[in-house]
Amino acid sequence: MAFDYTLPTDSSFIPEAEINDRLNRLQVRMLDISLHGALVFEPVELLYYTGSMPNGVLFVPAEGEPTLFVRRSFDRTRRESPIRNVIAFSSFKEIVTLLQKRSLPFSMLGIDEHATTLSYFKLLKKNFVNAKFADIGHELRQFRAVKSAYEIGKLKQAAEVGRKVIAMIPELLVPGISEWELVLRLFHETALLGRNCTTRLAFNSGECFMGGVCFGDSANHPSSFDGPDGMPGQSPACPSGGSDRKLERGDLVLIDMLFPYDEYYVDKTRIFSLGKPESSVLEAHQVCLQVQRAVQQRLKPGAIPAKIYEQVFAEVISPHSFSDDFMGFGSNQVKFLGHGVGMVINEYPVIARKSDEPLEANMILAIEPKKGLAGIGMVGIENTFQVTSEGGLKLTEDCDEIVLV
Repeated sequence: MAFDYTLPTDSSFIPEAEINDRLNRLQVRMLDISLHGALVFEPVELLYYTGSMPNGVLFVPAEGEPTLFVRRSFDRTRRESPIRNVIAFSSFKEIVTLLQKRSLPFSMLGIDEHATTLSYFKLLKKNFVNAKFADIGHELRQFRAVKSAYEIGKLKQAAEVGRKVIAMIPELLVPGISEWELVLRLFHETALLGRNCTTRLAFNSGECFMGGVCFGDSANHPSSFDGPDGMPGQSPACPSGGSDRKLERGDLVLIDMLFPYDEYYVDKTRIFSLGKPESSVLEAHQVCLQVQRAVQQRLKPGAIPAKIYEQVFAEVISPHSFSDDFMGFGSNQVKFLGHGVGMVINEYPVIARKSDEPLEANMILAIEPKKGLAGIGMVGIENTFQVTSEGGLKLTEDCDEIVLV
């Protein structure tokens, strides 16, 4: 039985029916694992469960009315969120006192340990003195991984933003433009169309620009980012986006961009070439497309990501002797073929070894087989797919081939 925890409104950012469904699913899971409640305070999770991103904490009991406690800004949160029970607070003592007045048990509470700093945990322990805490971070990520019709609609709009921006690129590829100039132009167009200028990674997993632009072997530059693309960036203080390297005739151009629509992102990579590339470049790109197709056809409910990874290596990558500099040049190699995407760009699940939980219908994954070529740059592809019974449904639909300019 679903309970109604929201106010009917036409003005909330996320529809109240969507918020209700998310809260009810979380409560069912807490009852399954014998928790009295959960404390949600990571900003993206607050947005997911409340429709707002306040400085505050959401208390979700295993049974009964959730309460959103807000330090700042109560007025904005009240306008944005359909949550019925929103209370201003200044001290965690106030939260504990209110829960005690409501006679709600809270001796076993779930938190996302990955998103909890030591200082925040000390604050929780100081106030919830009799509570024990359990990590529910994995459960929270699992819930977000399976997308509703509302979410898939947003993702399709994000994909349309990507289609429009990618279509602009050929006329911008003029010799002499720098990577930095191009990425800023693309960022501008993306932000205008996607109504978002913020790039979000999973909590505490680094920083990322809206996208990366690499000319030639910039794509093979060493990078600390957990992805196959390399990039020199502007400096150690700004190691992503693009460098001052200028476009020259004969260059391969890698465009790896995040395309938002409101709170959701798709992830997409396309390759351009100023002049016809060598046959070895075209052949390597075709193998990457074969890898994409092999993964795509396996993106079905019940499929095990680790098995997909092993099967694709055995059927496509090893027969083509393709493993050297695949999924990153040299030390940039990563050990996955794809990752979840949604409200952040590195969501659960991941197509990698030891990823043994089965895929579910309507999970969304970005699949990105790429190959670094010494002295040339990087070829490959990235598209965002929806898990369906027929295999991966490509949301970021347009030409996957290298585009000659």
